[in-house]
Amino acid sequence: MPDKNIIEVKQWPYNATELKDGAVKFAPVVATIAGVFTTYGVGWKFTEDDTESGKYTGVIWDARGDWNEADKKRDPYAGPKYAKGDQVRVVLATAPGEKGTFYRVLHIERADGAPVVSTPTQESAPTSTVKPGGNVLWEKDRLMGRMNIVKSKAEIVAALINQGQLVMDPTDAEAFMAELRMDMLALQAIVEKVEESV
Repeated sequence: MPDKNIIEVKQWPYNATELKDGAVKFAPVVATIAGVFTTYGVGWKFTEDDTESGKYTGVIWDARGDWNEADKKRDPYAGPKYAKGDQVRVVLATAPGEKGTFYRVLHIERADGAPVVSTPTQESAPTSTVKPGGNVLWEKDRLMGRMNIVKSKAEIVAALINQGQLVMDPTDAEAFMAELRMDMLALQAIVEKVEESV
């Protein structure tokens, strides 16, 4: 029986669990790493990805580092680095931007069941969802609070822009909002992982 929470979309990996403001969060999928890219951080191409990207097939799905509040930018990705040919289970997301689509890795783990690794979010979400012996409900409530903070930031910035009190280059504003949408999706993925452990 098909999962009622799955939405079929035209973008690989085709099965979405959430569509919001143009952003898409995909259901977990097992994929084989076709390429590793480290010029601008860490990103992976997957063998199964048939997305048309100019003259190429497949896109680079980026992992992000922790948000550095002092520098107002992300630190370099410090998570595990998988190699070409590795089979992984990933949760992916996309968000529209003025100059193209953002492709993000929200969660990645080895397909053989090694521990989950989460890409950090702007609110510095934990890399493991529950510590041994930790209170799962407390962890879920804490993460939900972080989601509300990210949502509030987006609403405040949007209101200031709409009222003309904050002037941003349209490209910067769109990229900022896309990053916040991706942070929300990353936090939601972590909350879902916590719920699965209950």
